Amino acid sequence: MSVYSPLLLDGVQLATYSSGSGELPVVFQHGLCGDHMQIEAVFPQDVNCQLMTLECRGHGQSEAGKPEHLSISTFADDVIEMAARAGFSRFVMGGISMGAAISLRMTVKHPELVSGLILGRPAWVCEKAPGNMKYMAKIGALLSAMSGDDARAEFIALPEAVELSRISPDNYKGLLAFFDRKPRLVTSDLLTRISDDGPGVSKEELGQIKVPTLIVGTQEDVVHPMSYAAQLAKLIPNAMLVEITSKSHDLTAYTAEFQTVISSFLREFS
Repeated sequence: MSVYSPLLLDGVQLATYSSGSGELPVVFQHGLCGDHMQIEAVFPQDVNCQLMTLECRGHGQSEAGKPEHLSISTFADDVIEMAARAGFSRFVMGGISMGAAISLRMTVKHPELVSGLILGRPAWVCEKAPGNMKYMAKIGALLSAMSGDDARAEFIALPEAVELSRISPDNYKGLLAFFDRKPRLVTSDLLTRISDDGPGVSKEELGQIKVPTLIVGTQEDVVHPMSYAAQLAKLIPNAMLVEITSKSHDLTAYTAEFQTVISSFLREFS
């Protein structure tokens, strides 16, 4: 069971969650429009560590603050401040999707802080606004212009949405959930701004990463292409790439396999 603690930064109240009492400090971040429960679902229970998650601005119980501060770089800075206040001087950094982008940025920009890196289902390599984020961008635009119900109807009628529902049903289900998310305009801002963003790192910088790195990817995932995971594994020296069962195929197997590979990786630090 995670313990909630508030964190006030720049006048914005953020939510942090911690669990475990082991010696290994770990920070693990959620994806776009997710929250700490996404991490609790996939993080193994058999690891002797101190786990912390920050619900990024506009996510979970965290306030959004100014729209212009909704960015991967700001989220990374917030995570660094959370870790510092918790007394984490050096820690394993990981995340899923947007959380992986945050982790990648922190590892490159603050290598003194990161002892290990976990990239779960990455949605970015280096570039801003990659093509796989087009669905989020479209939904963000629709939600800024009309109600959630009208935006949903507009989206599901799009040929690319119909195709997505066929080839990646888990992606499609996740995208439809955005139309029910509140507040609507905060969701719109998040989807629009983050889909147009990136980790702010170069391929050359990725080649300088020296910490042990685990990259986890799946097939049947258009938003988090396995090809992105493979690209990162080639760019980061000695990175370990693991393919697990997709959520679209078997959610139970996906969760169990994700937990197993994280647990195996973190045992190297004990």
